[in-house]
Amino acid sequence: VRSRIEAVKFEQPDGKPTIIEALCTGCGICAKKCPFEA
Repeated sequence: VRSRIEAVKFEQPDGKPTIIEALCTGCGICAKKCPFEA
């Protein structure tokens, strides 16, 4: 959350993240930090 905007939400019942594309800046931090190697 470097830009203080939460572009990734964990609201799914199965715990999978949802990326809010309108808020995503394309920085790639989420892909680097993903424990599932997305």
